Amino acid sequence: MKGGYAMQRTQEQVKEMIAREVIAAIGRAATVWKAVEDMPMPRLRYDIRGLSCNGMCCYFEWTLRFNPIVMMAEPEAFCAATVVHEVAHLVAYWVFGNVQPHGKEWKYVMRTLGAVPARCSTYNLAGIVKPGYHEYVCGCCSHYVTTRKHKKIQSGAEYICCRCREILRPAAGERKVA
Repeated sequence: MKGGYAMQRTQEQVKEMIAREVIAAIGRAATVWKAVEDMPMPRLRYDIRGLSCNGMCCYFEWTLRFNPIVMMAEPEAFCAATVVHEVAHLVAYWVFGNVQPHGKEWKYVMRTLGAVPARCSTYNLAGIVKPGYHEYVCGCCSHYVTTRKHKKIQSGAEYICCRCREILRPAAGERKVA
């Protein structure tokens, strides 16, 4: 942040940041596991929709997929958490074979890459969220849910935050993001 103002980046600039972080994370892993030097670079896609998934690793396509809405919210934090998280899946698969998605091998790779082995990330999506989402909160952050999920909650369904394990509840003065 310079002069108190956050730098606004274009989507192309954020995609370049992500690509650089993928290369850097694979490079860090290659210093620990020689086998990673032979690992092919993954294909990068930016096509995840909705707000419930930030990134995804597809082993058999050797592809990392990212959410274009979430990546624009906090690009630096997204690269440090979500991008490294997905690269760690590829590295764990390449080095250890078919392992549990968030098992001990993946956690080991995450720590080796200098990241916290967390399954969930929270980003401030205020001002980025598309219309039609409703704000809910838990013990640790805000969540933005679709109208469909919002109606299910109103009908008695409960959704739990994967980080703090609390039930989501409407934000104070819950409003539809318009």
